[in-house]
Amino acid sequence: MLYPPGKFTMRTLVKALLIFLALVALVRVRGILPPFFLAVVIAYVLNPLVCYLQRRGAPRPAAIFMVYALIAVVLLGVLVYLVPVLISQLNRLADAIPQYTGLVNDMVRRFQRTYRSTELPDSVRQVVDDTILMAETRLVATIRGAVESLLVGMGQVLPLLISPVLAYYFLRDSEHILRTLEAAIPAGRRKLWLDYFAEVDRVLAGFIRGQLTLAIVIGSITALAMYLLGLRYFLLIGIVSGIGELIPYFGPIFAAVPAVLFGLLESPALGLKVLVVLVVIQQADGALIAPRILGAGIGLHPVVVIFSLFAGAHLFGFWGLVLAVPLTGILLVTYRFFLSGIYGNS
Repeated sequence: MLYPPGKFTMRTLVKALLIFLALVALVRVRGILPPFFLAVVIAYVLNPLVCYLQRRGAPRPAAIFMVYALIAVVLLGVLVYLVPVLISQLNRLADAIPQYTGLVNDMVRRFQRTYRSTELPDSVRQVVDDTILMAETRLVATIRGAVESLLVGMGQVLPLLISPVLAYYFLRDSEHILRTLEAAIPAGRRKLWLDYFAEVDRVLAGFIRGQLTLAIVIGSITALAMYLLGLRYFLLIGIVSGIGELIPYFGPIFAAVPAVLFGLLESPALGLKVLVVLVVIQQADGALIAPRILGAGIGLHPVVVIFSLFAGAHLFGFWGLVLAVPLTGILLVTYRFFLSGIYGNS
Protein backbone atom coordinates (compact mmCIF):
# COMPACT_ATOMS: atom_id res chain seq x y z
CA MET A 1 0.00 0.00 0.00
CA LEU A 2 1.20 3.49 -0.76
CA TYR A 3 -0.69 4.91 2.24
CA PRO A 4 -2.01 3.53 5.53
CA PRO A 5 -5.60 2.30 5.03
CA GLY A 6 -7.27 5.10 6.99
CA LYS A 7 -5.23 7.85 5.37
CA PHE A 8 -5.74 6.42 1.92
CA THR A 9 -9.50 6.23 2.45
CA MET A 10 -9.66 9.84 3.63
CA ARG A 11 -7.50 10.95 0.69
CA THR A 12 -9.81 9.13 -1.70
CA LEU A 13 -12.91 10.71 -0.15
CA VAL A 14 -11.39 14.18 -0.38
CA LYS A 15 -10.53 13.63 -4.06
CA ALA A 16 -14.03 12.34 -4.77
CA LEU A 17 -15.54 15.38 -3.02
CA LEU A 18 -13.36 17.78 -5.00
CA ILE A 19 -14.28 16.06 -8.26
CA PHE A 20 -17.97 16.23 -7.35
CA LEU A 21 -17.74 19.95 -6.52
CA ALA A 22 -15.90 20.59 -9.80
CA LEU A 23 -18.64 18.80 -11.75
CA VAL A 24 -21.34 20.80 -9.93
CA ALA A 25 -19.50 24.01 -10.77
CA LEU A 26 -19.26 23.01 -14.43
CA VAL A 27 -22.99 22.27 -14.53
CA ARG A 28 -23.74 25.67 -13.04
CA VAL A 29 -21.65 27.49 -15.69
CA ARG A 30 -22.47 25.15 -18.58
CA GLY A 31 -23.71 28.05 -20.67
CA ILE A 32 -20.18 29.41 -21.12
CA LEU A 33 -18.52 26.05 -21.83
CA PRO A 34 -19.13 25.58 -25.62
CA PRO A 35 -16.22 27.85 -26.70
CA PHE A 36 -13.89 25.93 -24.39
CA PHE A 37 -15.10 22.55 -25.66
CA LEU A 38 -14.68 23.71 -29.24
CA ALA A 39 -11.19 25.01 -28.41
CA VAL A 40 -10.23 21.60 -27.01
CA VAL A 41 -11.49 19.91 -30.17
CA ILE A 42 -9.59 22.36 -32.40
CA ALA A 43 -6.40 21.85 -30.40
CA TYR A 44 -6.82 18.07 -30.48
CA VAL A 45 -7.35 18.02 -34.26
CA LEU A 46 -4.45 20.37 -35.04
CA ASN A 47 -1.93 18.99 -32.55
CA PRO A 48 -0.49 16.25 -34.87
CA LEU A 49 0.31 18.85 -37.56
CA VAL A 50 1.85 21.19 -34.99
CA CYS A 51 3.97 18.34 -33.60
CA TYR A 52 5.06 17.41 -37.12
CA LEU A 53 6.30 20.95 -37.80
CA GLN A 54 7.96 20.99 -34.40
CA ARG A 55 9.84 17.79 -35.23
CA ARG A 56 10.98 19.47 -38.43
CA GLY A 57 12.72 22.13 -36.34
CA ALA A 58 10.09 24.85 -35.91
CA PRO A 59 9.58 26.23 -32.38
CA ARG A 60 6.13 25.27 -31.09
CA PRO A 61 4.66 28.82 -31.15
CA ALA A 62 5.95 29.26 -34.72
CA ALA A 63 4.51 25.86 -35.71
CA ILE A 64 1.11 26.88 -34.31
CA PHE A 65 1.30 30.17 -36.20
CA MET A 66 2.12 28.35 -39.48
CA VAL A 67 -0.82 25.99 -39.01
CA TYR A 68 -3.13 28.91 -38.25
CA ALA A 69 -1.82 30.76 -41.30
CA LEU A 70 -2.50 27.74 -43.51
CA ILE A 71 -6.04 27.45 -42.15
CA ALA A 72 -6.57 31.19 -42.67
CA VAL A 73 -5.53 30.86 -46.32
CA VAL A 74 -7.91 27.92 -46.83
CA LEU A 75 -10.77 29.78 -45.12
CA LEU A 76 -10.07 32.87 -47.22
CA GLY A 77 -10.27 30.76 -50.36
CA VAL A 78 -13.56 29.26 -49.14
CA LEU A 79 -14.97 32.72 -48.40
CA VAL A 80 -13.90 34.13 -51.75
CA TYR A 81 -14.78 31.23 -54.05
CA LEU A 82 -17.23 28.87 -52.35
CA VAL A 83 -19.41 31.06 -50.11
CA PRO A 84 -20.77 33.14 -53.04
CA VAL A 85 -21.61 29.91 -54.88
CA LEU A 86 -23.28 28.50 -51.77
CA ILE A 87 -25.33 31.67 -51.23
CA SER A 88 -26.36 31.65 -54.89
CA GLN A 89 -27.48 28.03 -54.65
CA LEU A 90 -29.41 28.70 -51.45
CA ASN A 91 -31.19 31.66 -53.08
CA ARG A 92 -31.93 29.59 -56.16
CA LEU A 93 -33.30 26.78 -54.00
CA ALA A 94 -35.48 29.21 -52.03
CA ASP A 95 -36.90 30.57 -55.30
CA ALA A 96 -37.49 27.06 -56.65
CA ILE A 97 -39.20 25.65 -53.54
CA PRO A 98 -42.73 26.51 -54.80
CA GLN A 99 -41.96 24.80 -58.10
CA TYR A 100 -40.53 21.72 -56.38
CA THR A 101 -43.49 21.65 -53.98
CA GLY A 102 -45.84 21.61 -56.95
CA LEU A 103 -43.90 18.78 -58.58
CA VAL A 104 -43.99 16.74 -55.37
CA ASN A 105 -47.72 17.39 -54.98
CA ASP A 106 -48.25 16.23 -58.56
CA MET A 107 -46.33 13.04 -57.82
CA VAL A 108 -48.42 12.46 -54.68
CA ARG A 109 -51.66 13.04 -56.56
CA ARG A 110 -50.61 10.63 -59.32
CA PHE A 111 -49.79 8.04 -56.68
CA GLN A 112 -53.18 8.60 -55.02
CA ARG A 113 -55.00 8.23 -58.34
CA THR A 114 -53.09 5.01 -59.00
CA TYR A 115 -53.89 3.28 -55.73
CA ARG A 116 -57.47 4.61 -55.68
CA SER A 117 -58.11 2.92 -59.03
CA THR A 118 -57.18 -0.40 -57.46
CA GLU A 119 -59.60 -2.58 -55.54
CA LEU A 120 -58.65 -1.64 -52.00
CA PRO A 121 -60.92 -1.82 -48.95
CA ASP A 122 -62.08 1.57 -47.69
CA SER A 123 -60.24 1.06 -44.40
CA VAL A 124 -56.92 0.43 -46.20
CA ARG A 125 -57.48 3.43 -48.48
CA GLN A 126 -58.16 5.61 -45.43
CA VAL A 127 -54.91 4.41 -43.81
CA VAL A 128 -52.96 5.28 -46.97
CA ASP A 129 -54.54 8.75 -47.13
CA ASP A 130 -53.75 9.40 -43.47
CA THR A 131 -50.16 8.19 -43.97
CA ILE A 132 -49.62 10.52 -46.93
CA LEU A 133 -51.06 13.46 -45.01
CA MET A 134 -48.90 12.63 -41.98
CA ALA A 135 -45.77 12.40 -44.18
CA GLU A 136 -46.49 15.80 -45.74
CA THR A 137 -47.05 17.34 -42.30
CA ARG A 138 -43.84 15.88 -40.90
CA LEU A 139 -41.87 17.03 -43.96
CA VAL A 140 -43.07 20.61 -43.51
CA ALA A 141 -42.32 20.46 -39.78
CA THR A 142 -38.83 19.08 -40.46
CA ILE A 143 -38.01 21.83 -42.94
CA ARG A 144 -39.32 24.49 -40.56
CA GLY A 145 -37.32 23.02 -37.68
CA ALA A 146 -34.15 22.90 -39.81
CA VAL A 147 -34.52 26.56 -40.75
CA GLU A 148 -35.18 27.59 -37.15
CA SER A 149 -32.17 25.58 -35.94
CA LEU A 150 -30.01 27.25 -38.57
CA LEU A 151 -31.11 30.71 -37.45
CA VAL A 152 -30.53 29.86 -33.79
CA GLY A 153 -27.14 28.38 -34.63
CA MET A 154 -26.11 31.53 -36.47
CA GLY A 155 -26.95 33.54 -33.37
CA GLN A 156 -24.63 31.34 -31.32
CA VAL A 157 -21.63 31.66 -33.65
CA LEU A 158 -20.22 34.86 -32.15
CA PRO A 159 -19.29 33.37 -28.72
CA LEU A 160 -17.47 30.56 -30.54
CA LEU A 161 -15.14 32.98 -32.31
CA ILE A 162 -12.94 33.06 -29.22
CA SER A 163 -12.33 29.30 -29.53
CA PRO A 164 -9.30 29.60 -31.88
CA VAL A 165 -7.65 31.95 -29.36
CA LEU A 166 -8.27 29.47 -26.54
CA ALA A 167 -7.07 26.63 -28.79
CA TYR A 168 -3.77 28.47 -29.31
CA TYR A 169 -3.08 28.44 -25.58
CA PHE A 170 -4.09 24.78 -25.30
CA LEU A 171 -1.71 23.94 -28.15
CA ARG A 172 1.13 26.05 -26.82
CA ASP A 173 0.96 24.62 -23.30
CA SER A 174 -0.21 21.09 -24.17
CA GLU A 175 3.04 19.44 -23.08
CA HIS A 176 2.96 21.23 -19.72
CA ILE A 177 -0.73 20.33 -19.26
CA LEU A 178 -0.05 16.67 -20.02
CA ARG A 179 2.94 16.55 -17.66
CA THR A 180 0.83 18.10 -14.90
CA LEU A 181 -1.93 15.55 -15.40
CA GLU A 182 0.58 12.71 -15.53
CA ALA A 183 2.20 13.86 -12.28
CA ALA A 184 -1.21 13.78 -10.58
CA ILE A 185 -1.52 10.03 -11.21
CA PRO A 186 -0.17 7.81 -8.39
CA ALA A 187 3.13 6.25 -9.47
CA GLY A 188 1.92 2.72 -8.82
CA ARG A 189 -0.95 3.06 -11.29
CA ARG A 190 0.61 5.51 -13.74
CA LYS A 191 1.42 2.99 -16.47
CA LEU A 192 -2.11 1.56 -16.46
CA TRP A 193 -3.68 5.02 -16.66
CA LEU A 194 -1.29 6.15 -19.41
CA ASP A 195 -2.15 3.01 -21.39
CA TYR A 196 -5.82 3.79 -20.84
CA PHE A 197 -5.48 7.38 -22.10
CA ALA A 198 -3.41 6.18 -25.05
CA GLU A 199 -6.23 3.81 -26.03
CA VAL A 200 -8.84 6.57 -25.60
CA ASP A 201 -6.66 8.81 -27.78
CA ARG A 202 -6.58 6.09 -30.44
CA VAL A 203 -10.37 5.87 -30.42
CA LEU A 204 -10.84 9.65 -30.56
CA ALA A 205 -8.13 10.12 -33.18
CA GLY A 206 -9.64 7.41 -35.33
CA PHE A 207 -13.05 9.02 -35.21
CA ILE A 208 -12.60 12.80 -34.78
CA ARG A 209 -9.52 13.34 -36.95
CA GLY A 210 -10.25 10.48 -39.29
CA GLN A 211 -13.97 11.13 -39.67
CA LEU A 212 -13.45 14.87 -40.23
CA THR A 213 -10.84 14.14 -42.91
CA LEU A 214 -13.13 11.58 -44.52
CA ALA A 215 -16.04 14.06 -44.46
CA ILE A 216 -13.94 16.68 -46.28
CA VAL A 217 -12.68 14.17 -48.86
CA ILE A 218 -16.06 12.56 -49.61
CA GLY A 219 -17.87 15.92 -49.54
CA SER A 220 -15.39 17.36 -52.06
CA ILE A 221 -15.57 14.31 -54.35
CA THR A 222 -19.37 14.32 -54.23
CA ALA A 223 -19.60 18.05 -54.98
CA LEU A 224 -17.24 17.65 -57.96
CA ALA A 225 -19.18 14.65 -59.27
CA MET A 226 -22.52 16.46 -58.96
CA TYR A 227 -21.02 19.49 -60.74
CA LEU A 228 -19.84 17.28 -63.63
CA LEU A 229 -23.32 15.73 -63.84
CA GLY A 230 -24.84 19.20 -64.11
CA LEU A 231 -26.81 19.10 -60.86
CA ARG A 232 -27.82 22.62 -59.85
CA TYR A 233 -27.10 22.35 -56.14
CA PHE A 234 -23.80 20.48 -56.33
CA LEU A 235 -22.17 22.42 -53.47
CA LEU A 236 -25.14 21.91 -51.14
CA ILE A 237 -25.12 18.20 -51.93
CA GLY A 238 -21.39 18.02 -51.25
CA ILE A 239 -21.82 19.69 -47.85
CA VAL A 240 -24.70 17.36 -46.92
CA SER A 241 -22.66 14.33 -48.03
CA GLY A 242 -19.70 15.47 -45.93
CA ILE A 243 -21.92 15.87 -42.86
CA GLY A 244 -23.44 12.46 -43.57
CA GLU A 245 -19.99 10.86 -43.35
CA LEU A 246 -19.92 11.76 -39.66
CA ILE A 247 -22.74 9.24 -39.05
CA PRO A 248 -21.69 5.64 -39.81
CA TYR A 249 -23.93 3.45 -41.99
CA PHE A 250 -27.01 5.70 -42.07
CA GLY A 251 -25.45 9.11 -42.76
CA PRO A 252 -24.49 8.46 -46.40
CA ILE A 253 -27.97 7.02 -47.07
CA PHE A 254 -29.73 10.05 -45.62
CA ALA A 255 -27.35 12.36 -47.51
CA ALA A 256 -28.11 10.61 -50.80
CA VAL A 257 -31.86 11.25 -50.56
CA PRO A 258 -31.83 15.00 -51.38
CA ALA A 259 -29.27 14.47 -54.16
CA VAL A 260 -31.37 11.83 -55.89
CA LEU A 261 -34.54 13.85 -55.28
CA PHE A 262 -33.05 16.97 -56.88
CA GLY A 263 -31.92 14.84 -59.82
CA LEU A 264 -35.35 13.27 -60.26
CA LEU A 265 -37.00 16.68 -60.18
CA GLU A 266 -34.77 17.67 -63.11
CA SER A 267 -35.29 14.44 -65.05
CA PRO A 268 -35.54 10.70 -64.33
CA ALA A 269 -32.29 10.12 -66.26
CA LEU A 270 -30.38 12.63 -64.12
CA GLY A 271 -31.81 11.11 -60.95
CA LEU A 272 -30.60 7.66 -62.04
CA LYS A 273 -27.14 9.02 -62.89
CA VAL A 274 -26.90 10.71 -59.48
CA LEU A 275 -27.87 7.47 -57.75
CA VAL A 276 -25.28 5.44 -59.69
CA VAL A 277 -22.50 7.96 -59.02
CA LEU A 278 -23.30 8.10 -55.29
CA VAL A 279 -23.25 4.29 -55.08
CA VAL A 280 -19.83 4.25 -56.81
CA ILE A 281 -18.49 6.91 -54.44
CA GLN A 282 -19.71 5.00 -51.39
CA GLN A 283 -18.20 1.75 -52.67
CA ALA A 284 -14.88 3.51 -53.23
CA ASP A 285 -15.23 5.07 -49.79
CA GLY A 286 -15.75 1.73 -48.07
CA ALA A 287 -13.12 -0.19 -50.03
CA LEU A 288 -10.33 2.33 -50.63
CA ILE A 289 -10.69 5.74 -48.99
CA ALA A 290 -11.99 5.01 -45.48
CA PRO A 291 -9.50 2.20 -44.68
CA ARG A 292 -6.55 4.47 -45.54
CA ILE A 293 -7.89 7.39 -43.49
CA LEU A 294 -9.49 5.59 -40.54
CA GLY A 295 -7.12 2.64 -40.29
CA ALA A 296 -8.46 -0.11 -38.05
CA GLY A 297 -11.26 2.08 -36.75
CA ILE A 298 -12.40 1.94 -33.14
CA GLY A 299 -13.01 -1.81 -32.95
CA LEU A 300 -16.80 -1.86 -32.48
CA HIS A 301 -19.03 -4.61 -33.86
CA PRO A 302 -21.56 -3.31 -36.44
CA VAL A 303 -24.47 -4.33 -34.19
CA VAL A 304 -22.97 -2.26 -31.34
CA VAL A 305 -22.49 0.70 -33.69
CA ILE A 306 -26.10 0.54 -34.93
CA PHE A 307 -27.44 0.20 -31.38
CA SER A 308 -25.35 3.19 -30.20
CA LEU A 309 -26.62 5.27 -33.13
CA PHE A 310 -30.27 4.51 -32.31
CA ALA A 311 -29.69 5.18 -28.62
CA GLY A 312 -27.83 8.44 -29.32
CA ALA A 313 -30.53 9.68 -31.69
CA HIS A 314 -33.26 8.78 -29.19
CA LEU A 315 -31.56 10.55 -26.29
CA PHE A 316 -29.87 13.55 -27.90
CA GLY A 317 -31.08 13.90 -31.49
CA PHE A 318 -28.58 14.88 -34.20
CA TRP A 319 -25.64 15.38 -31.85
CA GLY A 320 -26.39 12.00 -30.32
CA LEU A 321 -25.97 10.46 -33.78
CA VAL A 322 -22.65 12.21 -34.30
CA LEU A 323 -21.18 11.45 -30.87
CA ALA A 324 -22.67 8.01 -30.22
CA VAL A 325 -19.89 5.95 -31.81
CA PRO A 326 -16.83 7.63 -30.22
CA LEU A 327 -18.53 7.72 -26.80
CA THR A 328 -19.39 4.03 -27.11
CA GLY A 329 -15.79 3.31 -28.06
CA ILE A 330 -14.55 5.19 -24.99
CA LEU A 331 -16.99 3.29 -22.76
CA LEU A 332 -15.71 0.01 -24.20
CA VAL A 333 -12.10 1.03 -23.54
CA THR A 334 -13.02 2.07 -19.98
CA TYR A 335 -14.79 -1.24 -19.37
CA ARG A 336 -11.77 -3.22 -20.57
CA PHE A 337 -9.38 -1.25 -18.40
CA PHE A 338 -11.56 -1.58 -15.33
CA LEU A 339 -11.47 -5.34 -15.89
CA SER A 340 -7.67 -5.18 -16.21
CA GLY A 341 -7.47 -3.78 -12.68
CA ILE A 342 -7.10 -0.02 -12.76
CA TYR A 343 -8.71 0.02 -9.35
CA GLY A 344 -7.02 -3.15 -8.17
CA ASN A 345 -4.68 -3.27 -5.21
CA SER A 346 -1.35 -1.50 -5.66
